[in-house]
Amino acid sequence: MAIVAERVRRPIHAVGMDVALWQNGVKREQSPGELARGRELAASLHTYCPPSLGELASAIAASGHGCEQETLYAEVLPTLPAQLEAVVSEHRRDR
Repeated sequence: MAIVAERVRRPIHAVGMDVALWQNGVKREQSPGELARGRELAASLHTYCPPSLGELASAIAASGHGCEQETLYAEVLPTLPAQLEAVVSEHRRDR
């Protein structure tokens, strides 16, 4: 279990964002300083996040760009029930 999950004493799951969505999503306009902070934060999160978020954190760490999730509703919302059911099923298996 990753450190973040240990701290909150709950499993953490990627829901509604993955590398493909992030790559194709609208990126926020950011200053060079904001991008540097984004790269630093994502690199740090990669160290502490669960494996399901590690690939996304690595992708963000390469550029520092943040993605506007609001622009991804059409892609995320149709798949959301299945994503949430997968989380529930995993939780049931782990009990």
